[in-house]
Amino acid sequence: MISMDITRKFIQMGRTRSLRYALRPGGRKYDKTTGREMERTGKVADEGKLKGARVFEAVLERIEGDVVYAEAKGRWRIEVEGKKK
Repeated sequence: MISMDITRKFIQMGRTRSLRYALRPGGRKYDKTTGREMERTGKVADEGKLKGARVFEAVLERIEGDVVYAEAKGRWRIEVEGKKK
């Protein structure tokens, strides 16, 4: 389960990074001078990066839909909730 979850996390990180570069010119999230987060323009700055993000999204859907992954995640949730009580 651990290796499956790490793989899922890295794919999510790839999606997030691709979206940042797709939706923000130069991929900058924060203004250099003020350090404040810059607002998204609502426009796609890089169509190629947006396509990359969609590839990552498709892979994430396959992961979430995988029977082995879903069973392992379910067992993990039961284990974690048992420890909380």
